[in-house]
Amino acid sequence: MSTEIQSVLSEIKTGIVAFDSRFDGLQKQFDDLQVRGAGGQRMLQTPEDGIASFVKQLGEQRGDFDRLRRLVIKTPSLLETKATITSTGLYTADPSAGVHGAGRLNYELRDIFRSSPAGSGSVFNVRSTVESTSPTSQATEGLAKAESSYTLTGETASIPTVAHYVNVSRQAMDDVVGLGEFLRTVLIWGLRREAERQMISGDGTAGTMEGITATARTFDTTILTPSAGFKIADLLAAAACQLSENGYTADFFIVHPRTWLRAILTKDSQGQYIIGGPQSAVTRQMWAMKAVVSDQIATTRFIVGDSNAAMLRPRMEATVDISDSHDQNYVKNLLTIRGEERLVLQKLRPDGFVYSASTTTSPA
Repeated sequence: MSTEIQSVLSEIKTGIVAFDSRFDGLQKQFDDLQVRGAGGQRMLQTPEDGIASFVKQLGEQRGDFDRLRRLVIKTPSLLETKATITSTGLYTADPSAGVHGAGRLNYELRDIFRSSPAGSGSVFNVRSTVESTSPTSQATEGLAKAESSYTLTGETASIPTVAHYVNVSRQAMDDVVGLGEFLRTVLIWGLRREAERQMISGDGTAGTMEGITATARTFDTTILTPSAGFKIADLLAAAACQLSENGYTADFFIVHPRTWLRAILTKDSQGQYIIGGPQSAVTRQMWAMKAVVSDQIATTRFIVGDSNAAMLRPRMEATVDISDSHDQNYVKNLLTIRGEERLVLQKLRPDGFVYSASTTTSPA
C-alpha cells in the first residue's frame, strides 16, 4: 500500500478510533486488488486508476470527514468490475441470478386510440346528442334549402391518477440481482392493467374514469335470427352492422381470452378450424376488426367500437419513483417504489361503441 494511503488512514484513525478496523479491512482489500491479472503480477497504476482516485478523494475530503463524519468516494475503475461493497467485503454478483417481471399479458386497448397529451387536469368535450340531418336537393332555384338541427352538450372529465407502491428493504435492492428492474416492470404492468379496466368498465366515481360500457349503445338483439343459429363471430358481425347503421365504422372489438378461445376453436361441418389451425399463426382479427383480448372484460361480455369515437388523453406518462422519505423508511432502511400515471379516455362519440352482456346465449 502506498505511503499516501497509509498517511491518510493514519490521520483518520487518530480522529475516530472506532473506524480503525473498517479502514484496516479496506487497506487489505485494496492490497488484494493491486495484485490482479495473469500470474498474479502487480497491475500498473495510472492517474485514472481506482487506487489513485481513492487516494486523491480521501485527501480532498478530509475536511468534510472531520466535520460530517462521512465520506463519498467515487472510484470509476472499481465500479467497472460490478463489485458491491458490503460489511463482508468485496464480491462480484452472479450474473446468472435475477428476478424477471417481463412476459406478462400486454394490455393493448390504449394502443387502439389516437393519443393527445392533456394540458390540464381535466378535458372538456362538446358532442351532439340529438341530430336531425336531412339534406335534400333544391327543387327550384330561389326556394329555401333543407334545414338540419343538432343539439350540442358539453361535459368535463377529470383526469384520474392511477398509482400504487411497494416497500422494499435497501439490502434487498442491493443484494437481489434484478429486483429493481422486476419491481419497475411489474409496477408499470399493474398501471396498464388498472387503466384498461377503467377504460372498459370504470363508472367515473371515486376518482376513476368513465369507461366505454357506461355510455355505449346496447347491442340490438333483433339483428340476428335465433333460428339461423349463431356463433361469437355472428354476434361481432351484428354489432359491427349496428354501428354501420349509425354512421360508424367498426374497427376493433374487446373480448375475454376465453371468448377468443371459443372463436378460434370454431370448426366447420368437416371438422376444420375456421380461423386458422393449431399449426398456423392466428392473426387476432375478425371481420376486418382488430381483436383486443383482455382479462379486464367478463367472459360473458363484448364490445365492438370505432376507434375514432374516442381518444386517449395522458396528463402524465407512467413514471416510477424511488424514495426513502415515506413514513419511517429512512430509519428502517426501507425504500418506497411508486408507479404512477395520469390519463383519461375522452369519449368523443359515446354512441360509437356497442356493448353486450351476453356471448353465451341466443341474443333473441
